[in-house]
Amino acid sequence: MRVKGGERKSVISRIVFANELLLLILQSNNFSMNRTFHRRVTLQDIAAIALHAICAFACFWQHTGAWAIIGACLAMTALVAIERAIHTTYVITDEGTLHIDKGRLSRPQTINISQIEEVSVTKASFLRPTHVALLIGSNDWVTLLPDNNEAFINEINKKRGKDKSL
Repeated sequence: MRVKGGERKSVISRIVFANELLLLILQSNNFSMNRTFHRRVTLQDIAAIALHAICAFACFWQHTGAWAIIGACLAMTALVAIERAIHTTYVITDEGTLHIDKGRLSRPQTINISQIEEVSVTKASFLRPTHVALLIGSNDWVTLLPDNNEAFINEINKKRGKDKSL
């Protein structure tokens, strides 16, 4: 099917109009979006998943019922670890909440950003990755592993009203 010259110009003008309209919407001050951060997958996560999978395989290799049950339990823990490593997200909403979703197999957690007293970074040691620690209330700590620590902390501080960058 061939498109005539006039029809082609009409389609192109519609695309240009849609792009200009989208730019106007995005540039307006009333438009805001939720910010999503994904969890950083660490070497310890990969090692734990591999160890559980190898042990589950070794248990299935034995041909007795008890080893099969132990292998099934190890396989399930490996699946839960994979689910949490891949599907954990941290969503900072425009309403001032932080939603922590650790995958489909666990309950999501919601934290009001105004309740966050302190945001700090724990430095990495030999086998421990860098965490972001949030003090909620007077003595409730939550540790997170976002992919981009600096952007996550800057976004939290912006929503708290304390525009301090790292």
